[in-house]
Amino acid sequence: MEQIEDKFKKIVEPTELQCLIVFSDKKHVPYVYSNMINYIQIILEEKNFKPILLNENIRSGEGYFERVEELVDSCVLAIVLLDGFRPNVLFEFGLLKSKKKPIIIIQSYDAYINVKTLYDESIKNSTQKILNKLENPKLDLKKHLSDYAGKHITFIDNMAKSSDNDHISQVLTKEIENKYNQIIQEAKYIKTKNIKQEILEPLAPSLVRIITMHGNVAKYTIEEITKTENEIRTMVKEMSIKLPHSIYGIIAETYNAKSSNVASIEEEIYCLKNAKRIFEESLSNIENDIKNNIEIATTKIKIGIVLLNLSDIENKKENLEKSITILKEALKIITKKNNPEEYVQIQTKIGIAYSILCLFSNKKENAKKSIEALKEALKIITLKRDPEGYAQIQIRKSIAYYGLSDIENKKENLEKSIASIKEALKFRTQKIDPKGYAHAQMLLGIRYGKLSDVENEKENLKKSIEALKEALKIITLKRDPEGYATIIENIGVTYDRLATIENKKENCKKAINALKEALKIKTLKRDPEGHAHVKANLGGTYIKLANIISLNTIKKENLKKSIETLKEALKIITLKRDPEGYAQAHAKMAVAYGELSNIEHEKENLKKSIEAVEESLKAGTKEVDPEGYAFAQTSLANSLTRLSKLENKKENKIKNLKKAINMLNEALKIRTLKRNPQGYVSVQINLGVTYGIFSEIENEEENLKKSINALKEASKIKDSNINLKIRQTINKNLKISLTRLARTKIKYKKKISLR
Repeated sequence: MEQIEDKFKKIVEPTELQCLIVFSDKKHVPYVYSNMINYIQIILEEKNFKPILLNENIRSGEGYFERVEELVDSCVLAIVLLDGFRPNVLFEFGLLKSKKKPIIIIQSYDAYINVKTLYDESIKNSTQKILNKLENPKLDLKKHLSDYAGKHITFIDNMAKSSDNDHISQVLTKEIENKYNQIIQEAKYIKTKNIKQEILEPLAPSLVRIITMHGNVAKYTIEEITKTENEIRTMVKEMSIKLPHSIYGIIAETYNAKSSNVASIEEEIYCLKNAKRIFEESLSNIENDIKNNIEIATTKIKIGIVLLNLSDIENKKENLEKSITILKEALKIITKKNNPEEYVQIQTKIGIAYSILCLFSNKKENAKKSIEALKEALKIITLKRDPEGYAQIQIRKSIAYYGLSDIENKKENLEKSIASIKEALKFRTQKIDPKGYAHAQMLLGIRYGKLSDVENEKENLKKSIEALKEALKIITLKRDPEGYATIIENIGVTYDRLATIENKKENCKKAINALKEALKIKTLKRDPEGHAHVKANLGGTYIKLANIISLNTIKKENLKKSIETLKEALKIITLKRDPEGYAQAHAKMAVAYGELSNIEHEKENLKKSIEAVEESLKAGTKEVDPEGYAFAQTSLANSLTRLSKLENKKENKIKNLKKAINMLNEALKIRTLKRNPQGYVSVQINLGVTYGIFSEIENEEENLKKSINALKEASKIKDSNINLKIRQTINKNLKISLTRLARTKIKYKKKISLR
């Protein structure tokens, strides 16, 4: 289920084109963060800008005027939010105007001037009653900023939907397009201002072209980017000159941005490898020429991120390890105190890399390293300071805890995973970030489903379905057919599990309907592997439905549907391609044949059941799927026990029963009392029954004692999930074995007396 994570979250690398965001602090205008800043950051990153929140990039004790001027000089675009009309916003706006920067000025229709917060705290205390009566005046640009009487201002509606024309995201997208040429000219000026005029003149067309491409990669082909790079390199070589490293950075960034806007995996690899090549070349030159530690660290971060993106496509383990290594090298330069933004970026990417690496090696160690790095990032990134970044890190932390739950402290780590998602949902609401909301709800559904293995099965399965259905409010068949199919499949699997607890027939039918719905999208042609896994789940549900129905004709029909469906799945799920899936599908088929043997062709179907279990055990799933392995051993033991009753030869009966007992003891190594009390009880019951049957063939008293011991062991367990029917089964078989043992002793005494 976790494999779909990356369809919803793309790793985005901030570019060198900085956009300065000027706004009033949250304490002066509370709605700025929730209704404006978050959307602005998302849109800017989509357009390949690096958003810079001005008030968060001036640290305590730092010279305000010098730092503001530095940030203004380095930006290619500024967005000024007039709401609140604070003095610092007006000063910063004036400075941007004096530097002739491209500016997008935004104001809400209901914006006001926050006069109250202009008063000193001591004055506030003495005039509180007056202040309480004072109303903040509505911002009227004709009165308050006459030269900008509305004609240069863009207005937004904070209550608008994201699809409305006056929503911040729509307005900003349009304004960036309108100012596109100005932005390109400003970028050209910043990137080339240190190049001499006689050098710049022949290079200018190519430099402007690469900067233009960087700003809008969708409009240009890979061939055009490569051609422009080659033109620049040829001229540099012919003129025997050195360009600023930032120019090569722009070329690398252009390839990097283009990698997410290509038609094939081959093109994506080409772009990422070119970005990596140029960044590495640039790093070598920086280390040799200027030895600027911050620029060295920044370039290493970029290489690390490219390697992280490249790991999605090829050489996953190798590229992830390389990414982590170079990002850790950057951490030797970047500190939490002096470079908080870069520090967060590195720790987040290291956390992401480790969370993926744990799927390939050292799962426990790498999951813990991922959590450690992400927690380090969260020491700086807060929900208030950067809601989107905070949510992204919380989601990644949830993934790491989820992976760790497979190895240790299952309940505790799943609860931590759920808590992380709930933290992310404080920002990722249906209104602010619908896709992120749906993604988080989907993950929540998966985690509740897994938590149901440990506690409150019924309650957590219902929570799982509720969360998955919540995700379907956003992820519809029309908007995202693949995502829709995956969620519907998960709903089907969860209904299947719920059918073992309540409304059995109804929930089985809901499961079957959901899985059939998923198959409409996950067709054999479009998604063969996905199609096969849905079929495998559907086969399991048909077995469950068959067990609920008492009428043999309908039971037989559903069992045959199960076998046919599983056979179709196994045309795709092979031992080599997917050993775990192969084992699970054969284990289900074994159950289906076993149940079918109760209705027709008993011996033939039991043998087919045994063959299916033996096939499942070829996958060697003891380490990968210990519970599946234990289930297979138990299932095979049950079939062998039943087969022993049908054998005519005594030696075949003994051979099958001994094999069954060995397999049940093997299952008990996995299904321990502590790890799985229900499974432990199930195996002990089967062991008791098998020893009882064995006692009819040889060593009657000894095997009856073993039968009684196993059944007594099962009866000791006081777990609430062990229902009355199971306890009745234990008591019934225990009574039979005790009665037979008593008769055996009487018979033995009679034999002695006769002698």
